Amino acid sequence: MKHVNYYISIPYFIFLGNSFYVFNGNHLIENSPRSIMDYGFPNFVNKVDAVMVYGLPPITYLFSGEYFWVYDDQHKLLLQRHRSIKEHFKGVKTPIDDVLTWKSEDTYFFTGNQFWKFNHKQNKTEDGYPKNAAEFLLGCNS
Repeated sequence: MKHVNYYISIPYFIFLGNSFYVFNGNHLIENSPRSIMDYGFPNFVNKVDAVMVYGLPPITYLFSGEYFWVYDDQHKLLLQRHRSIKEHFKGVKTPIDDVLTWKSEDTYFFTGNQFWKFNHKQNKTEDGYPKNAAEFLLGCNS
């Protein structure tokens, strides 16, 4: 069974496997689904693992495997140069399953049942991580 890898809002971009769908509100935009190659990804990318929107002005980061790309929201363009997650997000394990950024700008990277809190100012994960995701999200002890 396939599952949604991630979405970007306004309009909504939903990444599913090697395709993406574009919605305006609850309406599927014509020519969807489309290949992620149409989004600008190189041939070696099979899917988008996670997406993070961070900063002011907001910058969109798309993660796949060991790499990430930056999406230029203003020009609607995926910047072609892929970058190493391990070099730019020190301490974050790959592949990334999900990324959450709170209003406080705290960012959490999830891989399997573990997560890391990322410090953007120091460009590395916080001390004391990884932690158990079930405890963080559900308050459960595993």
